[in-house]
Amino acid sequence: MRRTLSAAVTALAIVVTAPAAARPFTVDDLLHQESFGATAISPDGRWLVIERRDPYDTAPAFDHDQDNTIALSRLLVVDLRHPAAARPLLPAAEGPGEVIGAFSPSGARLAIYRLRGASWTLGVVTLATGEVRWLDLTPAGSDFGRTLQWRSDTELLLIDAPDRRPPWGLRLGRLAADVAPVRWAASAAGAGAQSAVGSGAYRNRRDHAAPGRLLSLDVLTGHSEVLARGDLVDLELSPDGRRVALAESGEDLQPRADGPAQGVRGLATRSQHVSVLDLTMGARRTPCPSCDALAYLMSWSPQSRSLLVFVRPADAPWTDGALQVIDAATGATRTVGRDLVPRLDQRPEIVRAGWMGGDPIVLARSGADPAARFDWYRLTGRGPINLTRSLAQVPTDLAAVGPRSATAVVDGAVWRLDGRGGAVRLADDAEIAGRAGFASDGRLVVAPRPSAWVLAGRGVTRTLQRLDDHGLARVVDLRPGAGRLIAASSAPAAALLRTSDPRGPETLDLVVPGSPPLQVAQVNAGLADIDPVRIEAIHHLGPDGQALTSWLFLPTAAGAKPPPLLVRAYAGDTYRAAPHDAPPGLGLIGDTRTLVAHGYAVLRPSLPAPRGSHDPTAGLADRIGAVVDAAARAPGLVGAFDPDRVALWGHSFGGYTVMAAIGQSDRFRAAVSISGISDLFSKWGDFPAPHRLTTDEGLWTDWTTGSVESGQGLMGAPPWAQPERYMRNSPFFSADRIRTPLLLFHGDLDGLSVAQSEMMFAALYRQDKDAMLVTLWGEGHFISSPGNVRALYSRAFAFLDGELAKPHAGTGAPPRHPEPAPASAAPRPPQPRRKAVRRRRGP
Repeated sequence: MRRTLSAAVTALAIVVTAPAAARPFTVDDLLHQESFGATAISPDGRWLVIERRDPYDTAPAFDHDQDNTIALSRLLVVDLRHPAAARPLLPAAEGPGEVIGAFSPSGARLAIYRLRGASWTLGVVTLATGEVRWLDLTPAGSDFGRTLQWRSDTELLLIDAPDRRPPWGLRLGRLAADVAPVRWAASAAGAGAQSAVGSGAYRNRRDHAAPGRLLSLDVLTGHSEVLARGDLVDLELSPDGRRVALAESGEDLQPRADGPAQGVRGLATRSQHVSVLDLTMGARRTPCPSCDALAYLMSWSPQSRSLLVFVRPADAPWTDGALQVIDAATGATRTVGRDLVPRLDQRPEIVRAGWMGGDPIVLARSGADPAARFDWYRLTGRGPINLTRSLAQVPTDLAAVGPRSATAVVDGAVWRLDGRGGAVRLADDAEIAGRAGFASDGRLVVAPRPSAWVLAGRGVTRTLQRLDDHGLARVVDLRPGAGRLIAASSAPAAALLRTSDPRGPETLDLVVPGSPPLQVAQVNAGLADIDPVRIEAIHHLGPDGQALTSWLFLPTAAGAKPPPLLVRAYAGDTYRAAPHDAPPGLGLIGDTRTLVAHGYAVLRPSLPAPRGSHDPTAGLADRIGAVVDAAARAPGLVGAFDPDRVALWGHSFGGYTVMAAIGQSDRFRAAVSISGISDLFSKWGDFPAPHRLTTDEGLWTDWTTGSVESGQGLMGAPPWAQPERYMRNSPFFSADRIRTPLLLFHGDLDGLSVAQSEMMFAALYRQDKDAMLVTLWGEGHFISSPGNVRALYSRAFAFLDGELAKPHAGTGAPPRHPEPAPASAAPRPPQPRRKAVRRRRGP
């Protein structure tokens, strides 16, 4: 049954003045885009470094999958003592291919990484001169932490890969070409080639990668010393520089039968153990070898005496875990907060904890009351103290924590929290500014930090302020709408703002006290003359009656007749603000400007799953159709698009959404699925293609089983426990009900197997239904080769234009979505129609 929707529509205020001779955005424009990468300001506040990426289609090769843009990155620098337009940090001959690593403690030097073909190396730049020293080392990559940290201005701690393997993301697009032919050749020559994995008693019976090394590196001489070996994935240096905490991957994790894969058991495929290495004495202790430590949380006390971690027993869920304090000198451990239940976020698993002086703090609730709210607690020797008990709301993250107090920003107010649970209001009309949760080196930060940036005030001017244990300190005044803060410094006072034009141009503007904003860098200036896109907010209700907003993108100039509507559907997504497409390479599939410029109106619907549901496809076509109807009848939008000419477009889980919807309704004239899922049974058990070639780095079956059971799939159980649930939520089993023409795209190297699209095509081919499968060779989950991107759009546009121009052949009455079968019922196979309708279209 359809929910009642509000017809209220609000225009999104985007000030874009179209030039006199505006032009449409093309696929060539899409592929020729420049972009910004990371930005960072040195600890002394003097140097601003910017990653600026060359036009995407100028890359030397497109074999790094999602990381192709690293090969396009050049480093720019601004001296904040003498602000001016950014200049190249390195000579032109050095680039492109350089990205930011980390500043030395004084800010005089910067560690950087360089990508050249399949080579990944480390360099150290002296900021004042631009002199760079390249080192014959391959820095290791990690999804779980940092692998490089400065101990002093001349000493670096580095986890390196002695087998010269670049990080996983840089190898992903090259694996098949580099590894598979070698194995084929070995078998062809008679030597043979095998890979083996095991389960149960045979768990860990597989090849293992060469262990990494923790190095101490003298950046002046290039001399390095090996300090530790192992499958090291994270490091955290103590504040006094004497010790370093190390996280090391351990045994493979095999899901248990008492619950779904992943979920509270986590995303990791291997356990993780924490050790403490004394850099002076050389001794290394592993306090709890049998404990599995949670990623991201290795937090040293300010005095360097203790390390805070969160651990669980082997093979236990993370809900059985506990905070543990490790004594740095002895390795002795003690559990803290026994009477509290820490808040556990999932995907990824995060427990928020850190230090207030010598006491741990944690976001938790009372273990005696399951209904209690989560508050921030200080864990003292005399028991826990609720720091946020007097606040009406509790922030997920504290803004800043010092030795004696913490600060929080709640509902626009800044509060100082003393160590005893008292709260004093410091300011109103404030919000945290900048990127929360990440440090400059990209590592996920879950321990509260000593300072934060806050925007305060309303009206014509807002003030950027630094918030720490001492309170608020004014830095610089900013105009509303001046851009998004991405970096700041208090000495000298400066703020870096990023301003994005929806058409593509972006600028980085530096604001310092007493001067007008200075543009220090720009990308995509050539896109300023393209046709702007009109954006409208569509307000409606969701499956549980909740207020939702979807977004409609329209050509600014009206044509002779309303354009057809292309719905970019992705089940589970909700949008509070208008979604913007990412720059290349992730943003090459379904770019809104490209679709609108071709002549379509584009709808991005909010499609949350019903609360508590294990049926992500239930009523999906009706939910999409209801948002289309809300947009079509909204005041100011009547006639803005043709509601009788609607097509679907989806990528990944969006492709799943598309295939599920056309199995429920004939309303949609055509559908395009890119890298989609058709069968949850086979998706559940599929090895991601790249990992078939790298079993020495871990077994990744959990990744696919968990994504179906605990992730987007929502199945909550393996297939043998709920076969009927898998069946009714797999579009493949609705293939007999599909009458909408379907165009499928899939990369042969996609970790989400190309077989998912092949199965759906085979089912439609078996029934002589209108469908086409395009295999994109050498492509992974995101299409990256410019030739394949051009082919995707040209084929999709030809297909959609042709189908949308035809009279609607649908019945007008969508087939009824089957009701969920009782848990005890046997799965019912799809029933064939009594009389098949044979249709041929085109030559």
